[in-house]
Amino acid sequence: MDMKEYHQKYYLDHKEKIKASAKQWKNNNPDKVMAHKIAQKIPLKKECGICKSKIGLERHHWRYDKPLLVATLCKPCHTIQHVKHFVGGNYDRR
Repeated sequence: MDMKEYHQKYYLDHKEKIKASAKQWKNNNPDKVMAHKIAQKIPLKKECGICKSKIGLERHHWRYDKPLLVATLCKPCHTIQHVKHFVGGNYDRR
């Protein structure tokens, strides 16, 4: 079973738990939800702001209290930015 099949099966087996968790997250993070809604209206640039890749572009908020401050990043660079924020913070598991 590949990862895509595994995730599909997991979702089907845990659908209600996943929906409840998503609803709780939205209730606990209204600023992030609003920032995401606002960002959807901001067009993506044509390349990643870090590595200049044109593939797999996403929006990244540098600060959720400034919802218009959005960067266009590729998936790998976006992931790296989130990991960098966890190191040394509350979620650092080292």
